[in-house]
Amino acid sequence: MDFLFVIHSHMRWVVALAGVAALGRMAAGWAMHSAFTTLDRVLATSFGHIVALQVLLGYTYLVWSGVLGAGFPRARVEHAFTMTIAAVLAQLPWVWKGAADSTRFRNNTVMHAIVLALIFAGVVQLRGGWVW
Repeated sequence: MDFLFVIHSHMRWVVALAGVAALGRMAAGWAMHSAFTTLDRVLATSFGHIVALQVLLGYTYLVWSGVLGAGFPRARVEHAFTMTIAAVLAQLPWVWKGAADSTRFRNNTVMHAIVLALIFAGVVQLRGGWVW
């Protein structure tokens, strides 16, 4: 089961990179009053999918290792809860699909910032945090 832990641990950097890229693009589009392009849509939805995949890996590891004897320590359950909220919020870009471009950029910028803050807080909850 260590392989799943290693994959989940290393994938946090992919999540962080995708989140920063999406946040930067959304903030730049909002600041420059750009048109919401296919690239913007792909970045926003890809980030949501990457976060969802990470949560799926995390829950698989949590349940599998918990059943095999590691139990369900409070920090890991709180981490899972925080990341679940982040994953749900990361799926919101579709809600603003029909909105004006400036509204889409604004809402996605705020949402991505909140999701990244939740992800940062969720990782810090674990022993080792961002260091491991």
